Amino acid sequence: MQRANAVAVEQATAEQIWIRGLAQRLPFGKVLVAIANKHAGFYPVFADC
Repeated sequence: MQRANAVAVEQATAEQIWIRGLAQRLPFGKVLVAIANKHAGFYPVFADC
C-alpha cells in the first residue's frame, strides 16, 4: 500500500490504482485481505466494491 501511494497517479500501474481506490473505501485490514485474495486468484471477495 505504501508503494501504491508513493507513485504518481500518471505512473501508477492498474493494480496500484486499484489499491488506492480500495484504501479510500475500506479499512486497512480489509485492503490487505483483498490484495492477498487477488494474488491468490480469489477475486469475488470484494466484488461489490
